[in-house]
Amino acid sequence: MLKAAITLGFFGLLWFSEFTVPNQHGFNPDQHLTAKDITMRKDSMVVVIKKSKTDQKGEGCQINIEITLTARALRMVLYHLIRRCGYSTKLYHTHSLRSGAVIAVFRNGLPPSNDQEPRQMLE
Repeated sequence: MLKAAITLGFFGLLWFSEFTVPNQHGFNPDQHLTAKDITMRKDSMVVVIKKSKTDQKGEGCQINIEITLTARALRMVLYHLIRRCGYSTKLYHTHSLRSGAVIAVFRNGLPPSNDQEPRQMLE
């Protein structure tokens, strides 16, 4: 469930509050995301967002998330997130994902090896 929530939040460019509830007892189906708010189509997923901090009129909205992940689509999402965090897209690129993962592997005590790729070291 956690992986699905994070994936939805990432690819939907959602605010955290758009796909979470404030606490265990704070769920309200009229305001929060439910299974009925997600419609699967052949090549996309439609998500109804009922309430958002950027929706001043409280009208809600529908977002369409492409299921087929193309390099272009991922690059657009990545660049959007980089800019949203206040960084320059000139400094970070799609190869930064692999570079960051390799650095994390080595920082967590897995030594470099000539005959192993970092992802093999995690298995």
